[in-house]
Amino acid sequence: MTMSVADYARECAAQGLRGDYSVCRADFTVEQSYNYTADEQAVWRTLC
Repeated sequence: MTMSVADYARECAAQGLRGDYSVCRADFTVEQSYNYTADEQAVWRTLC
């Protein structure tokens, strides 16, 4: 079965999955956003 990214995004949203699937590329990857606040960066530093 072949499904477009747009159709997959709609199906995921209908199932209550979180995330913005509307910006997925055809391979289901997304562009990484790097505009994190200092507080958000601090959280990630503690996790690494």
